[in-house]
Order: sequence, then structure tokens, then C-alpha cells
Amino acid sequence: MTWLAVKHTLRRTWIWCTHHWKLLALFAYTLLMWVVFRRGNADTPREVLEIRKEAHQREMTAVTKAHEEEVKKREENLESYEKTIARIEKEYEKEERTL
Repeated sequence: MTWLAVKHTLRRTWIWCTHHWKLLALFAYTLLMWVVFRRGNADTPREVLEIRKEAHQREMTAVTKAHEEEVKKREENLESYEKTIARIEKEYEKEERTL
């Protein structure tokens, strides 16, 4: 191969790289992430997912419990309201009769 052929090939390669730099950057990023993450323990992402799953489950349990307590309090308040209204109506009827 002559020097002109090498120079021509390098120039064409450079032009291709300048037009397709995003593809090269993506490849370099992927390669870097592969190198960084392959060193870690393969079970680490699984452990993280398990921890997140357990935390989500605890959160859902707490939300469900709070909702049940809220519904219970609302029912108690509604029952108290109805008793109070019934008592007031009875007292009103008594007062109306006496008038």
C-alpha cells in the first residue's frame, strides 16, 4: 500500500467519523458502561430491585392501613352525626308539642 492510499483511506475515515459522530459517541458510551458495570457483582442490581420491591410493599401496606383507619373514622363520625341529628329532631318534636 502506498502512502497516498493510506492518506486517502484516513481522510475518508475522518469524513465518515465527522458525519457519524453520534453513532461513535453511542458506541463509546456503551463500551464505557459495559466496562464500568461488568466489574460489579451481578447480584447487586437484583438486590437493589428486591429492596425497592420490599420498600414499595411496606409503603402500600401503610397507605392501605391509613385508608382503612380513615374510612373507619368517617363511618364513626357519620354514625355520631346521625345520632346527634336524631336526638335534635326528637328534642325539637318535644319542644314543638309543648308550644
